[in-house]
Amino acid sequence: MKRDIIYLNGDFSTEDLARISPFDRGFLYGDSVFESLRSFGRRPAFLAEHLERISKSLAIMGIDILLDQGEILSIIEKLHELNDLSDAYIRITVSRGEDQGGPFNLTTKNPTVLIVARELKPYPDRLYKEGMRVGLLRRGRSSNSISHKMKSTNLIESILARKEDGAGLDELVFLDSGDRLLEGTVSNIFIVRGESLITPPISRPILPGITRSVIILLAEKIGIEVKEEDIELSEIIGSDEAFLTNSLMGVMAISEVFKGGERLKLFLRSHKVTDRLSTQYLDLARG
Repeated sequence: MKRDIIYLNGDFSTEDLARISPFDRGFLYGDSVFESLRSFGRRPAFLAEHLERISKSLAIMGIDILLDQGEILSIIEKLHELNDLSDAYIRITVSRGEDQGGPFNLTTKNPTVLIVARELKPYPDRLYKEGMRVGLLRRGRSSNSISHKMKSTNLIESILARKEDGAGLDELVFLDSGDRLLEGTVSNIFIVRGESLITPPISRPILPGITRSVIILLAEKIGIEVKEEDIELSEIIGSDEAFLTNSLMGVMAISEVFKGGERLKLFLRSHKVTDRLSTQYLDLARG
């Protein structure tokens, strides 16, 4: 059985030989952040943007470590070479390191840095052709929550949502207490209405997605009006198109929308704007 080679705290080793302390705070408390991205032909897409976001997350957490872009790129290139990869799934994880005396002692001592590059397992072609079946789920997220502004390794909200309400669906999108759309368990959401592209503002408790930001810039560049504003439940029902974004899927059309097992929307029209933005995004990501 092939063993992937990973990078951990300055060393390259096979995954079965890598060791993280049982007292690592990422394991004990979820006191860690991560970024996931993909490469095209050994080139990591939007690496600078991902490193900027994880650096902001580390600053919020008070984890004292500097991630040098040149060094990280060199590590990723080496992992591609060692694992004989072309298109890869890449994940950078940083924890505060070993516990220094309980959950509220935030002393930083040798943060743990783990970088993996593995064979990319893309979303099925069927989903890009047909679109995703998406469920809407009310969770009553606090608008003051800062935890949703960064990619914490604590994904329990999304895990439980998928476990409890994800049967037969490809993704779930959270609603706030006022039935306004927020984000998916692993994605940001956009709707197309007339000549406008609309997505929830980052003032809401959502992750400022890298692909989300790229799509906004691309849309504006090709003359599509972009509005960052609240999306009411009725608006996705009345929209012309809707799609999801993240760094691994890129741009993914939504085919059907459900809430509480009831289908609210079936998109019968062609995904003209979605397909155009998807093509533009892939061209840019491939460099």
